[in-house]
Amino acid sequence: MKVNQLILAISFLVPGMATAQQPASSSSTNTTNKAATNVFVQLDIEAGEQGDADAQYRLGWAYEYGRGVETNAAEAAKWYRKAAEQRHVAAQQWIRKKAESGDADAQSFFGFLFHRGDVGLDTDSKE
Repeated sequence: MKVNQLILAISFLVPGMATAQQPASSSSTNTTNKAATNVFVQLDIEAGEQGDADAQYRLGWAYEYGRGVETNAAEAAKWYRKAAEQRHVAAQQWIRKKAESGDADAQSFFGFLFHRGDVGLDTDSKE
């Protein structure tokens, strides 16, 4: 079941993938795609709230880029952080990128991940 959810979720997240064989100008297609996207986001919310790290990462991505939800940086960070806490590598990379760009909250959380040894680096406290 998880594999099917993942495949379906990826199909709506990758631009153009879900509509590749349908005309882009069709308003009924756009309405259908939005409805399908909302269903997948809802499934990910349910799975994310139950602790599914992959769903949490996809929710972070959805909120960051406005896929199926309104763009919301705080909500994106919340879901990325939940996934990173569970050692989701891509989520940890997102946290690191934000930390390197100067985001104080991300720097603090990245420090926690680094100290815990989760970011693929030696845990030398001098770094």
